[in-house]
Amino acid sequence: MQGYRIARMAILLAMTGVLAGCQGGAGAGLFGSKGGTDVAGPQTLPREARDAGEDVEAPEVFHAEETGLWDGRPSLGGIWIAHPDVTDPERVIIRNTATGQSVVGALFRRERESPGPRFQVSSDAAAQIGLLAGQPTELSVTALRRPPDPQTAATAQDDDAEAAPTALTRRFVQVATVDSADGAKQTAARLTRAGLSAEIRAPDPGGRALWRVVSGPVKTEDDRAALIEAVRGLGFKDAYAVTR
Repeated sequence: MQGYRIARMAILLAMTGVLAGCQGGAGAGLFGSKGGTDVAGPQTLPREARDAGEDVEAPEVFHAEETGLWDGRPSLGGIWIAHPDVTDPERVIIRNTATGQSVVGALFRRERESPGPRFQVSSDAAAQIGLLAGQPTELSVTALRRPPDPQTAATAQDDDAEAAPTALTRRFVQVATVDSADGAKQTAARLTRAGLSAEIRAPDPGGRALWRVVSGPVKTEDDRAALIEAVRGLGFKDAYAVTR
């Protein structure tokens, strides 16, 4: 039930804040430098830790190294971690610092603090990074960003000068992260039957076997909010906006 409340509250935050315009670049983000250390700049993720192309770590947006805990109960929402200092949902890399195991997932706000580690880990995330039930483990959690392509950025700047005010950077909605191609196909088919677009993002060669299912693209913030609402209505309560 705690996991359900976290996923539900996080998506309400995502719909009002919708992670506005911070995943498309490597600049300062919503969190400032809470809980982080000084870092010279964004660094490319190691190949085994990536599941979505050329993401880079953005510790200036969010970075924390603290103990985390999975309470041993199944939790809703897939691969996620929650922390009380979070303002808006983020895409992050979660590392077990003892073993080096890592996974990419969602970071949500933990609404209710309790004694013990402040990082609450979902059952799916715990399985991916080797956390044992009820055993506090040192974790490193860092926000991810996709750096803009120089040519694309130049084209967008020219287009903006001619007409548009501000380009929408998060044009897709991430529906689910699953550990099999069949599961991804079933999720995509469910979206298609509901009249929504669906695309499957396959894992990188040599990376973790995690498939992402996204819907989109959209052109406006209103369209994006409507798409998130429609996806949530199909039962994917942890859907949130992403760049691709």
